[in-house]
Amino acid sequence: MSQLLFTATKKRAYLRNITILVPKTWTKNSTYEQAGIEAFEKANVIIDKPNGVQGDNPYVKQKGECGQPGTFMHLTPAFILDDAVARQYGTPPAKTVLHEWGHLRWGLFDEYPVDENDPHFYHDSISERIEGVRCSRGVTGKDYKRVNDGFVWNCNPDNETNLPESGCRFAPDVYNNVGTTSIMSHHYVTSVIGFCDNDETDSLDQHNDQAPNRQNRLCGGRSAWEVMREHEDFRNNHNPPVSTNTDIDTTPTFKVVQQQPKRYVLVLDVSGSMANDNKLVNLKKACAEFLLNTVAEDSQVGIVKFSYVYSTTIVKHLTTMSSRSVREDMVSIVNGLIANGGTCIGCGLQEGIDVLENNNMAAAGGILVVVSDGEENRPPYIREIKPILIQKEVLVDTLLFTASADEQLISLAKDTGGLSFFETGNTLSTSLTDSLSKTITQRNSGQEDVLVQILSESFTVPGGGSSFQGSMYIDSTIGNNTRFLFTWSTGSITVTLRAPDNVTITQGSGSGVLNIDINGTTQVGKWLYTVTSSGSGKTVQAQISSRPSSEAAPILLSASVSSDTVDIADPSLSRIVIYGEVTQGYTPVVGATVKAYVDASNGKTHTLQLLDNGAGADNTKNDGIYSAYFLTFEGDGTHSVRVVVKGEDGVSVKSVVGGQRLPIITNTSKLYTRFCIFNLPNDHTC
Repeated sequence: MSQLLFTATKKRAYLRNITILVPKTWTKNSTYEQAGIEAFEKANVIIDKPNGVQGDNPYVKQKGECGQPGTFMHLTPAFILDDAVARQYGTPPAKTVLHEWGHLRWGLFDEYPVDENDPHFYHDSISERIEGVRCSRGVTGKDYKRVNDGFVWNCNPDNETNLPESGCRFAPDVYNNVGTTSIMSHHYVTSVIGFCDNDETDSLDQHNDQAPNRQNRLCGGRSAWEVMREHEDFRNNHNPPVSTNTDIDTTPTFKVVQQQPKRYVLVLDVSGSMANDNKLVNLKKACAEFLLNTVAEDSQVGIVKFSYVYSTTIVKHLTTMSSRSVREDMVSIVNGLIANGGTCIGCGLQEGIDVLENNNMAAAGGILVVVSDGEENRPPYIREIKPILIQKEVLVDTLLFTASADEQLISLAKDTGGLSFFETGNTLSTSLTDSLSKTITQRNSGQEDVLVQILSESFTVPGGGSSFQGSMYIDSTIGNNTRFLFTWSTGSITVTLRAPDNVTITQGSGSGVLNIDINGTTQVGKWLYTVTSSGSGKTVQAQISSRPSSEAAPILLSASVSSDTVDIADPSLSRIVIYGEVTQGYTPVVGATVKAYVDASNGKTHTLQLLDNGAGADNTKNDGIYSAYFLTFEGDGTHSVRVVVKGEDGVSVKSVVGGQRLPIITNTSKLYTRFCIFNLPNDHTC
């Protein structure tokens, strides 16, 4: 494929270094290196079991606009190992991979009919003929139609359009052709070796901007090369063509690395301000859930506290979370933390590195989870430690606890390859617990025993014995280790769970935390929970999670936005796309109702219906990716988005909690608006 890429890009690009990540469950091999920052969820190319819709057909998950890279390329073991399977999609199979690379790397789209309603023929004003949809026009072929078990050439014209009749298709001459483009059209034609361009002097291989295909529709009629030249690979003549007299070896070098158990260090702010508004109390509750129930048994966790320079210490070195007693000991350590002093975030980062490197271990691949509520006011500063973290390949997840937290934590996470979250401090927000959970669940890709968050919501329970009732569904794909967690600040509550068979479980607590664990496999169906407060009214947070109960993958919802910067003064940059992806394994879930709720700091809430109809912000129909443009920003301030999905009765739809903050740049105020994704629970299934 590397040599084909070199030819297709006119001697401007080829593959040099390829790293292969193998599962930790594979037998260890002396040739395998330990993985550092490599992770399954960050892979460019995934080799895994087939998609329920695509089968062994290679594809790229591509939710962005023209020119935006795809998420990943999916190849199956059969495609890699069975030449007979791979050749069904084109010969040689490397050309099929090259076609998908165009989607993945440069955000190109197909130049042949894809959707069931796409036209296969059109009236061409340049050739003044009826043409088959393709690029370029130089690719010759014939029209045909399947009849019973065979086919016939030369279809009859439609009486109204004069186009070939319904069911007619264009078949290129695979072995006797003269057209050399395009890889994004009929890549399996033996003469096709490149991408279409807009060179008017090359009439044979010039881009066909009249063909009604996705590339023209989504890229405004631009050719593949016009889009590629805007990519950093080729922009401003970057990577110019290699001289024809230069002999280039395009053979890649390969390195194989093996997954390792995850290593987390909680780097917790215990400065004086954390004592305000129950912030430290709430952090302790969130850490308890993280330590007791979220982190995997083979993972290691360490703890660092930071405030003043001299007060920043390692309170627990890396410890394997192998038993309940170990987890409870870790919780006791967190519960003993006291808020006092200043804010030296850099000190906490330094100590976090030391934890990872203890006993001569390499820091690479370790994850620091930094939680802070204020701006740093003591050296060393974040800017001084960040280059060290990048050089050592340490990922940093950051949780900005209220709007007072240091903005540098956002770029720290982004530049180290970590995740960034925002906790509003609102009593009705569940994002603190959700964000800590996502440091685990966001990295569970490719693992079978993934933690599934079924519900995450806050609600107010009236006092005087009044109750709040909610519901959620358990489907057949989950139900193991199901856990109902309720947290609140003061007083006592009583919780009653009603199973689908009407059996009830009732428990009460005055500790501020109530856990109800369901032994065995939870019943499939609708569960009700009733929360009662005999004293004053209370704000209660509910988190319900479970794990898969069968070999079938659970249904999941993940949410994201298209950009982390919005300039509301520039009309071309003043919108984002909100995505909600609903999948079961690699198989898309279609027909769901998906909504996004965007909350502004001025109290306004905007509701958007996300669609999977192949129009507007959605580039592919029925791929399980629901999307919509959001343009109605409320000026400077904090914006947050919640994505909710509804399924049919009896189907449990889960969520992946986001945590992205999006600065909105204005040319007038020079202020920044924080745009974050957090608290993305499933709605009560309709």
